[in-house]
Amino acid sequence: MMKYTFSWSIENYSFCWHKNGEVLVSPKFTVEGMEGTAWTFELYPRGKFEENKGRISLLLMREYDDGPESFSFESDLSICKENGDTLLWSESAGVLVMRKGRGFGKPSFVDIDDVLVRRKSEYLRNDTLNVRCNMWWGEGKIQRMGQTCARTRIAVKKISFIHLVEGFSSLEPNHSSTVKIGYHTTEGCIISSNLYCIGDSCSEENIMFEITSSGIKFLSKCLVSFLDGFGLKIPCGQANNQIHRSVKLPLSLTRKAIMNRKRKYLTDDKLSLKCELIFSMGLEFETIEEVAYEKPAVAYEIPREFISKYKASAELSECSGALDEVKKLKVVCLKFLEDNLDASTASELLLLADTHCDSHLKKIAEDFIFQHDAEVFSSDVWEDFIDENPQLALETMHLMNKRKKEVN
Repeated sequence: MMKYTFSWSIENYSFCWHKNGEVLVSPKFTVEGMEGTAWTFELYPRGKFEENKGRISLLLMREYDDGPESFSFESDLSICKENGDTLLWSESAGVLVMRKGRGFGKPSFVDIDDVLVRRKSEYLRNDTLNVRCNMWWGEGKIQRMGQTCARTRIAVKKISFIHLVEGFSSLEPNHSSTVKIGYHTTEGCIISSNLYCIGDSCSEENIMFEITSSGIKFLSKCLVSFLDGFGLKIPCGQANNQIHRSVKLPLSLTRKAIMNRKRKYLTDDKLSLKCELIFSMGLEFETIEEVAYEKPAVAYEIPREFISKYKASAELSECSGALDEVKKLKVVCLKFLEDNLDASTASELLLLADTHCDSHLKKIAEDFIFQHDAEVFSSDVWEDFIDENPQLALETMHLMNKRKKEVN
């Protein structure tokens, strides 16, 4: 039996611009010993079909190649860590008989927010998504193995500028043409920013910030920060994973909050904002970077044997009992934290989960905040949380807003 592995790494994955139904295709895999067949991955960053919205679709497709009309094999698909450890895995149901132009896979393979938000540190280390397909064909034990690695990089362009609002205290509410500046790149792109206040009360107005662009395909990320009197950045607005040429977002502080802290935010009645934008510019390159044809299976088994011997060592055996006790203690602590969760402790639990990269605990905190958002976001504790952890607070509020839209 022969086993072959296709691996595909997508750099700058969080800058995928693809809408629902739009596909990102890997370089073509061709393998000696596979009877002239050729294969590609098809990945739909926002789902292949309407019913897959909110999920990533992953398929392995056979090309219209020079091989036989049909090719039989068994297979699996997975998303892996940088070191090759499997994060998510799906196996084909028995032997597949693949004709030219056909494929197999999972139209709803993984939740988009798991990859881009909740478990981003696991799925997108260095902002790279790694997918893998193993294929087996023939009879008996695995005698020969091979591997081909491909890489695709999404090109990005970073642009930043200062947006200065003079006479902020006299800014009129609901004024659509409050402030506008232009920014010209070397490619002739024009980027405009607008800041305006909305609301019924002159003191409680929310501040909106809007970015529009022309000449660049997709605005992927936008980070807006207040600049205090010392030039230090205070994040106040963020939009991630956009697929449009414009973005509109509310800033984290109201007009009243800024006016109450003039010394910090206003210098000579001027409000300074730093705007940092990242645009997706299409594919920078795609290539097959490593091919290992039909090595003996033992060449791949040596590390596994070494690990088995290490695990059998006396030192590891002594540690296993202590690790079991730690796991039990963790379960007890999680139960206590969950049972005592309220509006005043939700932000603490969220920070704890984020610090320790605990996706399960973080989801508990996020679910509670989603169900009690008005109570949590209006609390003094959350105001302090925004000051101390602005990035995490903005990510959470963005996720809550997205979930509300999906529910409605």
